[in-house]
Amino acid sequence: MPGEHTRAPRGSKSRAVLKSAMKVHSRRLRKSNIPAKLITDALQPFRENFRGGMLWQRLVKHFAAQAKAGDAYSVAGIEYWDLNDVYLTSRLMTTMVKITPDDSFSNLEVSVNHTFSKCFLERKKDITSFRITIIFLFPDFKKNEIKQFPIFCPINYSVTPHCLYF
Repeated sequence: MPGEHTRAPRGSKSRAVLKSAMKVHSRRLRKSNIPAKLITDALQPFRENFRGGMLWQRLVKHFAAQAKAGDAYSVAGIEYWDLNDVYLTSRLMTTMVKITPDDSFSNLEVSVNHTFSKCFLERKKDITSFRITIIFLFPDFKKNEIKQFPIFCPINYSVTPHCLYF
């Protein structure tokens, strides 16, 4: 078309040069995608009708920061994240995790407390029950493996607060 100027693709006229810092950052980011994908793939079966929430971006950022610091990949710091930033589970319930390590057998104790505001109860009178799903993930980033243990807990709806122990 007359008057239209199309720019040639980068590197087609002369060699495109990336600075070494950009190359290092790019390699680190690609490696940080591996543990993020491991966790995202493990959670995917439980996220039907529940898309978005920036989980992928937050995981990549978390693991990229560990890689930049030279630390081994770890899930420390993400255990209390909400899966979706728009629909915060933490507004409705709180969890407490207690781990008792032992050489032969470790104990993992999780308690879940949930309450609903009076405003929520008045607006959502048609809700009679709900289900809490707790997904335990045990990643091994060296082997690039993850074990998942979902626990589905059907709960009868009640106005009074509840506390569940697993």
